[in-house]
Amino acid sequence: NPVSHRYTSRGKLVPSVQLINSTCTAVRALDTLTVSKVQAGFISSDSTTLSLCIGKKLNLLNRSLYSNSWSWYVENVLFSTDFDISNLLLPKTGDYNIKLIAKETNGCSDTIVKKFTVAPYPSFSIDGDSILCAGKNSIILSVNQAAGKTIKWTPSTYLSNTTSFVTT
Repeated sequence: NPVSHRYTSRGKLVPSVQLINSTCTAVRALDTLTVSKVQAGFISSDSTTLSLCIGKKLNLLNRSLYSNSWSWYVENVLFSTDFDISNLLLPKTGDYNIKLIAKETNGCSDTIVKKFTVAPYPSFSIDGDSILCAGKNSIILSVNQAAGKTIKWTPSTYLSNTTSFVTT
């Protein structure tokens, strides 16, 4: 009956088998066995999230272990065989699957896929007077709150609150 073994640690070893009967032991050694353990991995240099705004270029840093060739795919289309990817522009809003296949010379490989989301810039308008007459103390400026999560008015000089959706 066949016997199988699962080797999980990377390295070289010489497996052997002993066949024992009541009188003798026969030993057979195989040739050196090389156990490979390729680990594909990558990160975005720009942020810890997998989301970015439309028009922003993406830099992907290869973190693969024990590999010597790489294939990068964007939406299952081969994009590059370089170690890293610089200035990748995802052209429209939506989700993109980016896949890295890392390989060793002996043919072992590993694959990782990450989904990146390209978001549109928030759309908004500013309401309020654009002219302040001498002697008038303030004007009210406001932004539709549904346009985004946070806000920052600049320049901050003379504003009552630079992080409010309505300021005077």
